Amino acid sequence: MKKLLVLSLSPLDRDPRVDRQIKTLYKEYDLIVAGLTPPGGFDYIPFISLNKKDYVKPGYRIGNSVGTPLFGETTLPADKKCSRIIGLRLWLQWYLPALVPPAKAFKRKFYKSMRFILDGLRRGRQAILGGGHSCTSLDGGSGRNCNATKPEWYESFHFDLARERILACGPYDAILANDLTGLVLVRRWGLEAPLIYDAHEYSPGQYTPDAAGREKAEQAERFLRENLKYCDAVMTVCEGIAEEYAREFGIEKPVVVTNATRYRELTPVICMNDTIRLVHHGVAAAQRKIENMIDAVILADSRYELDLFLIHKDTAYFESLKARASACPRIRFLEPMPMQEIAERLNVYDAGFYILEPVNFNHLHALPNKLFEFVQARIGIIIGPSPEMARSVTKYQLGAVADDFTPWAMARLLASISRSDINRFKENAHRHAFELSGEVQAAIISELVRKTIDRSKSVEESKIQESAGSVRTVS
Repeated sequence: MKKLLVLSLSPLDRDPRVDRQIKTLYKEYDLIVAGLTPPGGFDYIPFISLNKKDYVKPGYRIGNSVGTPLFGETTLPADKKCSRIIGLRLWLQWYLPALVPPAKAFKRKFYKSMRFILDGLRRGRQAILGGGHSCTSLDGGSGRNCNATKPEWYESFHFDLARERILACGPYDAILANDLTGLVLVRRWGLEAPLIYDAHEYSPGQYTPDAAGREKAEQAERFLRENLKYCDAVMTVCEGIAEEYAREFGIEKPVVVTNATRYRELTPVICMNDTIRLVHHGVAAAQRKIENMIDAVILADSRYELDLFLIHKDTAYFESLKARASACPRIRFLEPMPMQEIAERLNVYDAGFYILEPVNFNHLHALPNKLFEFVQARIGIIIGPSPEMARSVTKYQLGAVADDFTPWAMARLLASISRSDINRFKENAHRHAFELSGEVQAAIISELVRKTIDRSKSVEESKIQESAGSVRTVS
């Protein structure tokens, strides 16, 4: 069985796209998974942590995450506890990781200090010989402030340790790197294997157009220009983003693998009463402007109720949403549900609700998990005019699309929808549920991985044959 590494710098128990990759590939390949947290329900798959906390917390055992320490078992026979060799082994196993962070910090400070000293000497020499007061940095750039270069995010001690553990589990027949952070790590580590890059979305397009956002977008674009050319295959979430990658970076158009969730054996809940229950689940991030949905329901007629299942890290923003909705008893905030239960829990609602104002490129071309979860839940879909989402909703007659992204436009749309429309949307979702399921996308992933490995193997065999032919010719 061929060995495959799936790597993502994300919590794998809360990353639906990577979770689907694992569920698709673990039966076909000897799978090794690397991420911030272990994937849910896959205790039998070897997992390598990329989380810094797992390398510095007290009592950490060096070794792989499936329980094999580098220096042996941790439980020792009573008659050997006083052995000096065993004591040294325990010291190395339990306390050496705690010494790594300060050692790395000292190394970086020493490096920055040396840069500062050498830069000062160079500037002094230039001032004496050239008679000027210019400031020239070590890389030849000029400027008044010549600070040492800040280390990149991937230059961290725990990534070095993770690399050693990943190498120890190899060699690999292929590597599936998720998102730009995963791609950069694989390239910086110099892992040798056919490389499949799941870009998810468009990395430079996830930032707002302010100064800080432009700087991050430029860095993302630089990373892509450096590393995309080494990818044997690329995939992304929708047509618009795939076309942008091909146009901007001159690569073959990436394969589109949508965020469709697995097929569910559910049936629509057909209701005849006037109340229409809307639902939205996801992350409460300020960029997503959840307040637009709240305002739309406040403006809508009394038939509409909205339940919000929100994951939040920005407590201030989340509290502002609750305060905004406090005057409307038709809006409720409920606890987030487990990723595996979303479709079943949404089945009792009438329509999934989403207004995603296009504050950046990725928001404009969003085709998110929740759209497909609404389909598997066999409920209707009511959205703003996001092109990728609107294309699917219109093609399969799954719901209704507002004229623009404002709460007023959505309120007008809600006023025009009847109970019979909602039931028709539900029936259409049921009719197209398998077509829009993860099973269809899983076949695309499997085929892409298989072709990439086979193509790389063919290239290697051709090189070997050419080498053997040249040897015979010389002889």
